[in-house]
Amino acid sequence: MHFPWLAYLATTALAFLGAPSTAQETSAYVGCYNYVPMHFQRSDIYQSVGYCRNTCFQLEHITMGLVNGTDCYCGDSLPPNDALVDGASCNNPCAGYPFQMCGGQNLWSVYQMTSESGGNAGQQGNDEF
Repeated sequence: MHFPWLAYLATTALAFLGAPSTAQETSAYVGCYNYVPMHFQRSDIYQSVGYCRNTCFQLEHITMGLVNGTDCYCGDSLPPNDALVDGASCNNPCAGYPFQMCGGQNLWSVYQMTSESGGNAGQQGNDEF
C-alpha cells in the first residue's frame, strides 16, 4: 500500500522546519537628546520612525535619531547620558506619520534597533514601533 500523501507531508514538514528563521527588526525608544553621535542620512516629507528604522537597518546601523519632524540620523552608539533631556521636549510629529514624535527643535528622538527574537541587552525604554 502506498501513501503518497505521507511522503508529501514529510517533505513539507522538513522544508518548513529547515527554513532559516529571520528576526524582525524593530526599534525601542531610548529618549530625547540634545546631541547624538550619528550621521545625517535623509530628510523626507514622509518621515516616520519605521521609515528611518528601515534606512538605518539597510545601512547596518544599530541606533537612529529623528529630529525636526523630517530628518533621520543613523549611528552605532547611544548618545551620552549627559545629553538626555526631558522627553516632553521631543514633541515634533513625524511628517509622514503624525501619531509618532520625530524629535524636537534641534532635539533627537533616539531609538535602538532590537530584534523580536531576543532584543538588545541593556536597552532603555520600552516603546516599540
